[in-house]
Amino acid sequence: QARLGDDRAAVEAWRRAVARRPDYLEAGYNLGLALERLGREEDAAQVYEALLRWHPREPLLHERLALLHRAPFVSH
Repeated sequence: QARLGDDRAAVEAWRRAVARRPDYLEAGYNLGLALERLGREEDAAQVYEALLRWHPREPLLHERLALLHRAPFVSH
C-alpha cells in the first residue's frame, strides 16, 4: 500500500518535471518506470516513445519499449 502511494506521488513529481523540460531523459525515464509499477503500461510506452524524439539512440528507452511490447496490456 505504501509503495502504491509512493509511485503515485512519483508520477506526479516526474510529470511536472517533464512538463517543464520534455527532453529531460532522467525525469521521463523515471516517470515511465513509475507508470509501469502502477500497471499503466500504455501510458509508460507513450512516455518512452515521446522521449525517443529527443533521444533516438538511448538504449534504455528501446529496452523498456521492447519489454512492454512483449507484455500484454491491461486496460484499466
